[in-house]
Amino acid sequence: MQQLCQASSCLATISDSSPLPLAFSHSNTNRSAMRSFHKLSDVTNDCANDYKAHHPQSQPNSPSTRSKLVAPSFWASFEPSVCNQTPQSTLKARCDRPLGSQPLLEAQAMLMEGDDKQVRKKRVRRGRAAARWSRYRDQADEPFVSSHVDSEPQESENEEEVVETIEQEDGEAIYYYFVPPKLQHDPRPEETLTSSETLKLYHRLSHGTCVIAPQKKPAFCKVKFLPFSSMSPTELQGWEKLVCFFLGRTQFVEPVKNNGPLMGGVMWADGWRKCSKRGEWFGRYCSVARLSAMIQLCLYSAEDEAASFREANDWIATHLEKLAPGVLEKYHQLLLKSQLPSFAHMEYPTPYSPLDFASFFTFTMYNFHNEDHTDKDANTWTLVCWIPIFNPLTSTETDPILADDGFDMIGGHFTFHDFQVYLDLNNVLGVTMCVFRSQDHTHQTLKGASPSDRYTRLGFSCQMSEKMSHAVVSYINTKNKARMIVSGQQVQIDNAEAKLAKRK
Repeated sequence: MQQLCQASSCLATISDSSPLPLAFSHSNTNRSAMRSFHKLSDVTNDCANDYKAHHPQSQPNSPSTRSKLVAPSFWASFEPSVCNQTPQSTLKARCDRPLGSQPLLEAQAMLMEGDDKQVRKKRVRRGRAAARWSRYRDQADEPFVSSHVDSEPQESENEEEVVETIEQEDGEAIYYYFVPPKLQHDPRPEETLTSSETLKLYHRLSHGTCVIAPQKKPAFCKVKFLPFSSMSPTELQGWEKLVCFFLGRTQFVEPVKNNGPLMGGVMWADGWRKCSKRGEWFGRYCSVARLSAMIQLCLYSAEDEAASFREANDWIATHLEKLAPGVLEKYHQLLLKSQLPSFAHMEYPTPYSPLDFASFFTFTMYNFHNEDHTDKDANTWTLVCWIPIFNPLTSTETDPILADDGFDMIGGHFTFHDFQVYLDLNNVLGVTMCVFRSQDHTHQTLKGASPSDRYTRLGFSCQMSEKMSHAVVSYINTKNKARMIVSGQQVQIDNAEAKLAKRK
């Protein structure tokens, strides 16, 4: 009661010409303030009456306007019924203080108190959220840039979770998904193949360019969906030639039979590997029986084979550099450091090209799917790519190579169980390129199918074998290299021709 009386006594004289305060510029705020004003007026009148009863000698001879607290005239537009009752005289300040002084501001604030007290909003620092998201993006992008300077560590902050954000980079929108800690686990570890119901719990990525990172940590995956409709004729032709390259290699290499995680579909491997044949260190993947058959049919040219491998290597490396130059750099550095041959090399040793990056590749078709697993290759980062095509087993000569709008594949998604996120490979008709940390995080290709059986999905990945690395190290360190050979292209041709000679 005493505080309210003091507040009323400190109010400055308010004339009809007084400007409208900012605090009362909103209609809801004015009504709230008016109700508070009425309450304060009643209490102030009671204080005045009590004062008269106990101090009769101080009563003025004429009626005083101090016994009533009058509403300012600027409320007239909002409360006409009240303002019509306002007397002509206004409040006279008991203390002569300039407008805006601290006691006056406190008194004005007290007018706003009561049952309808305004809820103060949380203080927002302009640009703070943007700066935080930018910091998260920079941290997530560390593995993908070609050269990175470590920034000073940021102080930990008790902030709200940042789950997703979009950043413009060179005119391209990049979507960042920061996996919160509560989702960094497999919700159904008992499932060998993730069910459609479980997949509904996962975060779906289906278009554009996306980066996946645990919250406040570097990213472990970057993916880009490239629609056929957005490609130039030259780009489309380049992907068609790459598909033809993979299809052509099925004439020279056997399907892989001992891949542990394989559950269905067909996988092939090509490039360089550790030899299992006695007397050989390492060599290129090749089926001597298939090579001899191609030579016998005059369908083999060593020069054409070398040119096709170089063209495929450079095409893949160029697109990898656009997607994640830092990953290409890591590939290339490991290749040189381990002195491994590039899959574009026909013989060993061969001078390196700036675009050499992997020693072998695998490719899959016909509804390939596998178990949840991690890789055991020498490379930490792995490039994987998927291309929708017409099924080579059911297509006709008039069918194109790349899938058309009738593409009807269902399933076949690529998942990261431990982060509850998956790549939807059916939403965009085009090429999907992805780089991820294959040694650190489990991943799985789910089962897919084409109801019409007209289509399939060709997937390929590029690696460096750990066993191959050990074989190369042994070869480099041995003193008597003549005792064992390296099985390059020429050795394979010699073996195939020797096989043909035995048949004659």
